[in-house]
Amino acid sequence: MSSLNTIAIQAAAADQAFEMPFSGKYNWLYAGEAAAAFIAAVTRDGDGAPVFDLNGACETIERAFEILKTMAPQAQISCSGPQFPFPADFDDGPLRQYLPHYPSVNVAEGVRMTYDAFSKLKAQGRLPDLP
Repeated sequence: MSSLNTIAIQAAAADQAFEMPFSGKYNWLYAGEAAAAFIAAVTRDGDGAPVFDLNGACETIERAFEILKTMAPQAQISCSGPQFPFPADFDDGPLRQYLPHYPSVNVAEGVRMTYDAFSKLKAQGRLPDLP
């Protein structure tokens, strides 16, 4: 369910239509951002096992799709339906205080990097079919 934003970006790169069945606020956590936080955590000296919320940028699905359409004006992507059913704006301040040196990726940059990756796969004939 929470990966449908990525499938929408894949659909745009594949020149296929896609309608996301949710709207509203969404947590746009880029995979590279999550990986960097994980690497920072496992390479940090320390004791214990603290638990934190890992949050990306909170942005509406509608706005992120507008950003995507600046890169792929032909994209036939849309969203409709109820608000995404999970909280989208956790406070990751405690995590960033504990691990201050992992990057933040804004929505526009994350959408662009994801779209570019799918576009490269398409150009190489390796873009998988949509699920």
